[in-house]
Amino acid sequence: LDQMAGASGYDFRLLKSVIEVNSSQRKHFIQRVKNKLGDLNGQTIAVLGLAFKDNTDDIRESAAIDVIQQLVAAGAQVRAFDYQATDAARQVLPDTVFYAEDPYDAARAASAILVVTEWKEFKELDWVKIKSLMQGQLVFDGRNLLKPKTMQELGFDYYSIGRP
Repeated sequence: LDQMAGASGYDFRLLKSVIEVNSSQRKHFIQRVKNKLGDLNGQTIAVLGLAFKDNTDDIRESAAIDVIQQLVAAGAQVRAFDYQATDAARQVLPDTVFYAEDPYDAARAASAILVVTEWKEFKELDWVKIKSLMQGQLVFDGRNLLKPKTMQELGFDYYSIGRP
């Protein structure tokens, strides 16, 4: 819509404001990770989800792409996984990103896991196994996909976005 408005000479201020808010939310998400981990340089971070939404390989406007670029810029080692969007993400993300074969591979030695795309399959993962593979115990759920009480009972430091 923003591109169409610009092409027709229309200044769609409301839409520009929405885009700006979305961008600031991604920065806020990364800031929360930094607040818990401290310096991201050298930290291994798993990112679950690359597509802009589940059941697609479309990465246009994907929060994950922006989040990963910010993590890499801060010196983090990113281990990424997505069920469909890996090939598309490889075309736009830095070569330093490791693409995992599955979510468990992504979690290996991670200080934190970031859930960025709302794949229902992420709800059904064996989170006990994931915790055993991780170096840390931080989970940042950007989609409010997981149950806070369950994650805390499993021993994770769990942070969701937009809910207590």
